[in-house]
Amino acid sequence: MRVVGLVVAAALLIGGGWALAQQMVSPDQVAARAEPPAPVPVVAPLREGYLHGAVTMSVTAGQSGVHDVVAPATLTGVVTASDLVPGASVTAGASLARVNGRPVIVLTGSFPLYRDLVAGDSGDDVRMLQQALIDAGLLTGRADGVLGARTLTAVRQLYKHVGFTAPTAASSPTADTGSARGGNTPGDGATPPAPPSTQTSVDAAELVFTPTLPATVTSVLAVGTPVETGKPVATLAAGATQLTADLPPESIGSLAAGATGTFTDADGKAGTAVLMSLTSGADGQMRVLWAPTGAVEPGTTYVLSIENPAAQADKMLLAPVAAVVSRGGADAVQLRDGATFREVQVKVVGVEGAVAAVQPVGDEPTLKAGVEVRLG
Repeated sequence: MRVVGLVVAAALLIGGGWALAQQMVSPDQVAARAEPPAPVPVVAPLREGYLHGAVTMSVTAGQSGVHDVVAPATLTGVVTASDLVPGASVTAGASLARVNGRPVIVLTGSFPLYRDLVAGDSGDDVRMLQQALIDAGLLTGRADGVLGARTLTAVRQLYKHVGFTAPTAASSPTADTGSARGGNTPGDGATPPAPPSTQTSVDAAELVFTPTLPATVTSVLAVGTPVETGKPVATLAAGATQLTADLPPESIGSLAAGATGTFTDADGKAGTAVLMSLTSGADGQMRVLWAPTGAVEPGTTYVLSIENPAAQADKMLLAPVAAVVSRGGADAVQLRDGATFREVQVKVVGVEGAVAAVQPVGDEPTLKAGVEVRLG
C-alpha cells in the first residue's frame, strides 16, 4: 500500500507541474499574443464598361412643332362646347371648339385674320384664306387674293362640314367683282350678276390658323372658360415625333448629341432613340430631345436608358480609384497573383467619381476584366 501511495503522489506532482508549465509564458509570447492579426487585403475585380455608367430618364413622346392657336381680337365670349379633346388628331377645316354657340374652325396659315371679309375684298389675308381652302380640298385653282364667288362657295362648304351655316353680311353695290385672272384662279374671272341683299361673308372671329396640319391637340379651352384676346384657344403639335426629358444640369454628365439610348413602354415593347440636342431652359432644367427610330404614341411616357452618354466607341477597363497608386509620376495597380500581389503599371485615361478607366502600359495580358486588384 505504501508503494501505491508513493506512485500516486508522484503522478500528482508530475501532472501539477505540467499544468503549471502550461500556464507560464515568456515575455515574447505575451507580446506576440497582444499583436493584432495580420490585415486581410481588400480587393475588387476589374470590369469592362463605359466610364460614365448608365443614365435612366423618363421621356414623353410628342411632336417637334408646337403651336398655340391664338384667339383673334374679334373672338370674345365663353367656350360652350369642345369639339376636340387632347390627343385627338385635327385636320384642316375641323372645329376646335364652339364659342357662344358658333364654331372656331382651324385652317393652315401663318397669321390670324385681322378683319371680316366680304365679296370683292382683296389682300394678303384673302390670299392666305384661299390657299387654306385649297389645302383643305374645298377650292381649286390658284390663290389670287380677291374674294370672289368661288371662294365664298368654298367658305359655305367649310361651314357645312362642321354642321353650321356660314355667316352673312349685307352686300354693297360694288361687291365681288371677281378675279382679273379669269377662270384659272379661285376668283370668278368675270363680273358676277348683281348680288343679293345679303351674302356669305368671312367672320374673322370664327377662323383660326396654324402653320401645319394635320396635327395633334395638346390642349383646348374647357367648356365655360372665357376667351381672352391673344391667349391660346388650343395648342397643337405637328411635325416629327420626338421624346423629351427635363433633367437637372448636374445629372447630365457627359451626355452628348449623337448618343443612342433604348426605351421600353408600359407593354414591354423596346425601341431605340438618338439624342438630338440639349438646351438650357428658363427654369434651370436641361431639355433633352431624342429622335425615336420606332413608333411611339404622342403623350405616352417611356423609360429610356443610355449606357454610353459620352458616345464612346468601345467599352473600357474600369478600376476603383482606390486601387490606383502613384509612384514617381507613374500610375499602377496591384493585381492578385495567388496569395500575393503584383504591381502593374497602367495609364489612367479618365476618372468619373470613384471609377477610373485604365489601360496597360506595354504588353500586359493579365490586366483584364475579372482580375482582382488591391484597394488602398
